[in-house]
Amino acid sequence: MFKYLSLFFLVIAMLFILSCGSKDSFKKTPPQSDSTITFTGQGIDTTDNFNCNGGLVKFALTHDGESNYIVHLRDTQTGDITAFLVNAVGVFDGTVADNPPAATYLIEVNADGKWTVDITGDVAL
Repeated sequence: MFKYLSLFFLVIAMLFILSCGSKDSFKKTPPQSDSTITFTGQGIDTTDNFNCNGGLVKFALTHDGESNYIVHLRDTQTGDITAFLVNAVGVFDGTVADNPPAATYLIEVNADGKWTVDITGDVAL
């Protein structure tokens, strides 16, 4: 009797494990479609608007001036500054990551020299 009862529970356990699903039942997050937008300028300026679909966005920034280099990410719909990307003095070469929500943005730059902003993520002009 004990042998049949053990076999019964073994069969039930195997059926339960098999019914939990296959590897195809797990949903994977689709990879983010990365693209890069480059803005360049000199002095105080704002960039063209660009669209961000949310997710991780990397900002690679450079500045060759001698004074303030201040860079903000601004939501064009609300007018709010959503990220303070850089506040440095003099030459700057660095990367900042942010996770902005999906929206249309522009970059505001306050600089005394030439600057570049490369934006990489799920973004488009």
